[in-house]
Amino acid sequence: MKAFYSEKSCKDCKNTGCVDQNLKPEERDLLSQNKMLISFSAGEIIQKQGTLSDYLYFLNQGVVKITVSGENKRNVLLRILAPNRFIGLASLCVHESSPISIIALTDCTICQIRKTCIQMVLQNNDQFKQTIAQAISDEFTLLYNKVINFGTSNNHGRLASSLLYLDSTEFQQVDLYHLISRKELAELSAISLESMNKILKEFKNDRIIEVTDKHIKLLQPELLEHICWAG
Repeated sequence: MKAFYSEKSCKDCKNTGCVDQNLKPEERDLLSQNKMLISFSAGEIIQKQGTLSDYLYFLNQGVVKITVSGENKRNVLLRILAPNRFIGLASLCVHESSPISIIALTDCTICQIRKTCIQMVLQNNDQFKQTIAQAISDEFTLLYNKVINFGTSNNHGRLASSLLYLDSTEFQQVDLYHLISRKELAELSAISLESMNKILKEFKNDRIIEVTDKHIKLLQPELLEHICWAG
């Protein structure tokens, strides 16, 4: 991990997803004065589950994964994030320890901003408030969908859902299969590694997917959607 202060104003940042919500000059200045750019190497922990943090993170460059760990030390991979996104927005609403771990899948640059400053901007900027609220809503919708998937689908449905997720437009510019292991694919699906490998082989034999080296290509995404729906 390498931390460094940035003299660049937020208004000059190329990654505009953080501050392009018609912020006033004084609001941009407030964020600029209360942020730090931090570089992480692939595999480094950006935030560990259970730790306290006074900061919100914005992903400038790189790819990260969000995980949770149970008392049995088993992990569930909740989601993967590509650049130009806030990370862990739900933490704005709570002051307790972080419920998630954030881990770099590639070399990353993170913009760390004080939560109190974000909250001050939210109090006075309705458009920014609506944007953040929508992003938080999207996070919870994803979590609700995962709960439904884990609770109602069999292992085939869970893996099919994960394969469709990794093939979504959000990750078109990222070759995720070269960033995550088979173990992480199993964690994303909340199934054992052994079960996942068996189902992957079934999907391959049925010409639903094509597996070459580490990459997985979806040959029949509509059939995977049916498998998700059938559970």
